[in-house]
Amino acid sequence: MSKIITGSNAKYYNHFKKIWQEICNLYNYEYVGISTNLTIEDLASEIKNLKTNKFYTDDSKLFGVITKDTSAESLTEVITLCYRTLECLGIEDIRAFINPTKIKDEKTFDEYILYLDIDYEYTSKNNDFFKIVYEDKTLVEGFIADNYLAFTLNIPDIISILSKENKMPDDLLDVIIMASTLEEKVKALTLIQDLRWSDTKCEFTPKDTDIKSRFLITINEEDLKKGLLKVKDNVTNEITEVDENEIIDYIISNL
Repeated sequence: MSKIITGSNAKYYNHFKKIWQEICNLYNYEYVGISTNLTIEDLASEIKNLKTNKFYTDDSKLFGVITKDTSAESLTEVITLCYRTLECLGIEDIRAFINPTKIKDEKTFDEYILYLDIDYEYTSKNNDFFKIVYEDKTLVEGFIADNYLAFTLNIPDIISILSKENKMPDDLLDVIIMASTLEEKVKALTLIQDLRWSDTKCEFTPKDTDIKSRFLITINEEDLKKGLLKVKDNVTNEITEVDENEIIDYIISNL
């Protein structure tokens, strides 16, 4: 994607990139930064003398993985990596088309792929090793060269599908904190900082808001004198008075 990504597409792009990085880390692929015009072939040439075998990129023009291991185990792993990435994005009804003529140890590969809950079929029509298709769109293309295995993702079509089908998790805050007086706002801002440092997504508002959140914390001076904070669970509508010294633990343990 060479053009600037803005608006809702930027949200989908960032969502995709986050999922992509999480999946690659789970598969123990090492991140490698690339220059603007580098191709996957260029990347293969650059990494051939490195000790690490498995790499991934997340440049806007080149999303993909590359590995120097072309064993049946590695071939299977690469297919499952991109297949799971698409599933985690909510893109369903995908199918892998695998060219068996590209596989050296087809018998072993067949044993592996059979048990990995992947919708696939063998076909010699692919020029490359495999592709993953959604409807009429090829979202992933994988190929085997002499000394490496790689695949690249079709980012424009993936973002288009996510946008068209609204494949995005609810943009829900963990906590909204409501306060109005200066004393209340000081407490609110201090609490927000502590919550954010505890990896909690939260926001402050001086009045009622349409922004959705799991919890609403209402701060008022009378409760502060008692050392209490009112917490509303927006799922159950239950309101609980929580000791202000225990509010972080309460929120985290109930998210």
